Amino acid sequence: MNVDIAERVACAIAEACGEQQVLSADPQFVEVVRGVLATFGIVGEYNPDSTLFVGNLRINTQTHVAHLGTRKLILTGSEFRLLHVLAKNAGTVLGRDDIARAMGCPEYIVGSRYSRVVDVYVGQLRKKLGDERGYSPWILTIRGQGYMLVSPLV
Repeated sequence: MNVDIAERVACAIAEACGEQQVLSADPQFVEVVRGVLATFGIVGEYNPDSTLFVGNLRINTQTHVAHLGTRKLILTGSEFRLLHVLAKNAGTVLGRDDIARAMGCPEYIVGSRYSRVVDVYVGQLRKKLGDERGYSPWILTIRGQGYMLVSPLV
C-alpha cells in the first residue's frame, strides 16, 4: 500500500487543531509537512522544485502523485507522464509527436499512425480530471495542432 506519510501527518495536525474529520489536508500544507519530515530524515529527500502547480492541480514529480484540489488522482504511469509533460508546458500547444517523444514513447510511434495512442491517453486523463459527468476543461484540443493544458476559470 502506497501511503503518503506527509498527507497523513498533515491531516493529524489539522484534526489536533480542531478540524472535524479531516479526510484530506490542504495541498500546500502537505508540502510544508513533507519538507519538515524530510529535514528530520523521516521521509526521503525533499525537493520543493519537484512539485508543479497549474491552478489547483498539483503534480509531484518525485513521488509521482497528482492532486486536483484535495482529490488524489489515480493515474497509470502513462497518464502521469502525459500530465507531467502537459503541466511543464501549460498554456503551450503541444503536437502529438512532441507529446509522444516527451512521454518516452518508442520512436516507431512518433510520426506514425500509432501516434493516435496519445489521443487515447488524453481521453483517459480528461475523464480523471473531469467532474462526475467526465467533463474536463483542463485539456484543450487545438484543431490541427495538438493539446494544451490550461487552468480553467472557476
